[in-house]
Amino acid sequence: MLCNSYLLSQILCVHFVDFVLAGTKDSSSSIDIKTLETSPMELKPPPADNKKVNKDNEFANKLTSRRSTDSISLITYLSADLQAATESFSSSRLLGQGNIGCVYKAKFNDGKALAVNKIETLNLSGSRSSDFMEVVSGISKLHHSNIAELLGYCSESSYQLLVYERQQNGSLHGFLHLSDDYSKPLTWDTRVRIALGTAHAVEYLHEVCSPSVIHKHIKSSNILLDAELNPRVADCGLGVFFEVQLKFICIILGNHAGMHNI
Repeated sequence: MLCNSYLLSQILCVHFVDFVLAGTKDSSSSIDIKTLETSPMELKPPPADNKKVNKDNEFANKLTSRRSTDSISLITYLSADLQAATESFSSSRLLGQGNIGCVYKAKFNDGKALAVNKIETLNLSGSRSSDFMEVVSGISKLHHSNIAELLGYCSESSYQLLVYERQQNGSLHGFLHLSDDYSKPLTWDTRVRIALGTAHAVEYLHEVCSPSVIHKHIKSSNILLDAELNPRVADCGLGVFFEVQLKFICIILGNHAGMHNI
């Protein structure tokens, strides 16, 4: 009975991951739980406890091999150059819009295409230029194959911009919410790879980085997909801007409530 319960839990977990990634649940993939509980099966027992030590050692070695806390050399862009590359942040170049700003496609004369995250001034209210540079320095230390890596930045009086490599296949959100014709590349193996890659990125932020980096806003639109549909988690290290935004909202709500009490 223990083995049956263990197998059942594993199958349910796998189907749950599929349900989360797909956004909708296909009735053809439903599970007959009673059949699983009663039908005879050749089952493998749960992993033995004596394997835990080896797994812990493997995990420690993996973290050591992936640990990187050195800042990389970033490119300092001029706002005029980024304005020209995005056609003055034209709506036709808009790749996405989030809680802390908009992301634009930047095309340069040499043919290179990058993504520019334009932080809204609302999220920088009361912040100094040195605060933004501290955020940039923190992001520059994040090195992982499943994290969108910062290439450069712009910090001028009216502009705070972050420049990233542009991922060819957009975001996971786009794949999950387009028609079936466009979602065909997301096979079962691809969905599992995206889920595992995203989990590895979070593991890196929480367990490898010191101090730990809390994302605070992981969602399908922040999971970008490269040419091979491997995931790259975006907006890492920007949690401070979500804190500023939350404080601003609380102030507005507080003032609104106070006006009603007058």
